[in-house]
Amino acid sequence: MLTDRGSSASTSPKDDLYTQQDARPLLFGDYQYKSSMHLNRPVVDSVLQSPSAIAGSRLPTKAVPANLTSFGDIDNLSAESLRSRLKKLIEVTRELAHHVSTVNYDLEKQRRLNANLQSMLSMKEADLKEQNQELAIANQRCDAQATELKNLRRALANYQSALINPTHVPDTIHGKDNTNRSKFGFTKESVLSQGTSNYYLNDMLQQQTKKDRKIPTTSATSTAYLLENFAQTAPRDTSHWETETSFPVNGKKHDMASLDYRRMLEKQNNVDWDALVSQIIEHTDQQASIFMQQKLKCATDEQKENIIKAALKRAAELMTNRFGNFLVQRLFELGTSDHVRALVDSMQGHVVELTCDPFACHVVQKALDVIDEKLKSHLVFELTNAIPKTITHKYACHVWQKICTIQWIDESPSIMAHMHAELQGQWAQVALDENGSLVVQNVFENLTDAEKTKKCPLPNQRPILEEVLANVVMIAKGQWGNWVIQHILEQAEDNTDRRRAFQTVLDECVQLSTDQFASKVVEKALRVGGPVFLTQFVDHITSPNRVCRSRIALVDIASDQYGNYVIQWLLNNANSEQRICMSRLIKRHMVSLRGSKYGQRVAFLVEKVLQNCEITTYPATANTVM
Repeated sequence: MLTDRGSSASTSPKDDLYTQQDARPLLFGDYQYKSSMHLNRPVVDSVLQSPSAIAGSRLPTKAVPANLTSFGDIDNLSAESLRSRLKKLIEVTRELAHHVSTVNYDLEKQRRLNANLQSMLSMKEADLKEQNQELAIANQRCDAQATELKNLRRALANYQSALINPTHVPDTIHGKDNTNRSKFGFTKESVLSQGTSNYYLNDMLQQQTKKDRKIPTTSATSTAYLLENFAQTAPRDTSHWETETSFPVNGKKHDMASLDYRRMLEKQNNVDWDALVSQIIEHTDQQASIFMQQKLKCATDEQKENIIKAALKRAAELMTNRFGNFLVQRLFELGTSDHVRALVDSMQGHVVELTCDPFACHVVQKALDVIDEKLKSHLVFELTNAIPKTITHKYACHVWQKICTIQWIDESPSIMAHMHAELQGQWAQVALDENGSLVVQNVFENLTDAEKTKKCPLPNQRPILEEVLANVVMIAKGQWGNWVIQHILEQAEDNTDRRRAFQTVLDECVQLSTDQFASKVVEKALRVGGPVFLTQFVDHITSPNRVCRSRIALVDIASDQYGNYVIQWLLNNANSEQRICMSRLIKRHMVSLRGSKYGQRVAFLVEKVLQNCEITTYPATANTVM
């Protein structure tokens, strides 16, 4: 094989590196070398002598380095060293090529970004130009409407002056403005027919200028759409003004929408109270009800008498009205004794119906607050004829709560005797009811023991409390009944009753602790029972009872969905000795407790208690810290 020296000597290992037929092409700059081509040794020798210079440069060039060494330097390199240097050179070349590609990509990306920004800027400029044009149009239309409004105000001033001096109407009403006045309903005849009421004119102007258009909430709310609607100045249809409900004030008809209640509050103005009452009842007019209530505060005796008479004519309808019931309550507060008696007379015979009404029940409660005891007795006696129906009624129960809070000066009526007679044997069901439970708690809270036992035959002197105490477990499991049991545990007057309730909780601790609502009763008993009951409860649930269950009650309660909260409360509030005792007992069943979704919370507290007390072994030894 021919070498670069032209001899046919045998090839060296270095020559084998460049003459193998299966070698891949090697790229360097713009030179391409193949194993079958003559090797440009000066260039390769220059690269091998200073590879770091090539790596530090930005890109390779065709120029031959100036520091070429002698041709014989390559001969001194071994094949392995030459191969290593060429590999490094290839890596540097690839890195440079990748860097060039990255720079080109960034430049192209920046160019596209600049093009997009230029396009967006052009669009924004076009939008700004369009908005400026729309703003100019809107300004022109605003100026036109301002001029029209100025003309309307001038016309209104002329008509107001005509009202003051009806015999002399300004000539301008016959001029060119007559078209606008007729368009808005202003004519000389219509103005003069209204007497001295400027409020009528003001109302017509307000009705005209009010915008009835609905602005859509979609994308249609563009500037062009708003400007289009803003420019529409056609007057609203006034044909319905003459058909609206009206009633006389000072002998003249006025629309309900145009009434000025402030002006009507003046003492010298007489109002058709019957019409106002009808307005409240038939149209549920809140403003009319408020006006009549305010008028009662400043009315003369004659006006107050007229208001009472108008209300009494339709008293039952007012009591059951959403806003009328407030007027009747105000009459009870501000009326004379004769007026109050007349209102009570209108209620008699309808007390049960009024008590069950969502609005009239407030009137009955107000009456029980302000009337004398004799009238109260009449109302209460009528209500006692429907005790089963009303005691658990959604609205009537509030009236019964009010009756329970009445403090009778003279001898009170036999309310409890009637209640016992009607509900004997049913008090447990009443206590379980959402509304009945409130009544039972009010009975326990407000009536003295003498009132609770009044006219009750011996030996059952306290039927309500006795029936509740006999059904503690059933009532405690109720969503509303549990509040009744909690009330007895906390506020019972007789300690004997409290002890009975506490004993029932203790005897049925597992059943009550594992119930959604009864568990609240257990927690209440633990809170208000004091250290004595707490000790009894802990002893009871930690004592083995092989007859009823295979393990102690403590573990059953701790692994329950609701009972675990009771055990958590005990572990947080019991004394140190009790906490350690319960924790050691629970630790025996830690595996099953951790397997329970709800027992994991208790297990965490148990480990915390034992860790704080430095108890790490079970069962306890002589060296265990207690």
